[in-house]
Amino acid sequence: MAAIKTKYKVMKNWMGDPCVPNNMVWDTLTCDYANASPPRVRSINMSSNRLSGDISSSFASLENIQYLNLSNNNLIGSIPYALSQLKSLTVL
Repeated sequence: MAAIKTKYKVMKNWMGDPCVPNNMVWDTLTCDYANASPPRVRSINMSSNRLSGDISSSFASLENIQYLNLSNNNLIGSIPYALSQLKSLTVL
């Protein structure tokens, strides 16, 4: 998540683990607490965040992600091959 924050210059107050403690989960994402220990990022909604550039292959490090919304941004280029290898990703 740190690489994603840096690449897109995310100005949100994202610090520490994105899922722990669960009452301080980073905005724009949800975590899976029931099926993963430690909790894992399950979805990210970064739509309409004025992101620009290419789609980062760093999203592929989120092995349990099911939903990734990057719509309504200024992203260019193709979808990184690494994202196609995410077995849980059902919505991009």
